[in-house]
Amino acid sequence: MPGLGDLIGAGVAVWVLVEAAQLGASGLVLLRMVVNIAIDTLGGAIPVAGDLFDAFWKANLKNVRLLERHLAERGEAAAAG
Repeated sequence: MPGLGDLIGAGVAVWVLVEAAQLGASGLVLLRMVVNIAIDTLGGAIPVAGDLFDAFWKANLKNVRLLERHLAERGEAAAAG
């Protein structure tokens, strides 16, 4: 079924975004996550080349790293404060 993998990937991406918002990620972090998801969606939609693009552009991994960095910085700021 063409597109099923993209649909599942989008569902995971939205789940990561919602979790980030619930964990208190800043608006800037959430915006960067949305941009990563948009790039992934648009790049993956290109016939044939989209599969190659998907192999290299990992929006969910990028977004989890953004969230981890944000939470670590927030934790450091709370410990210092």
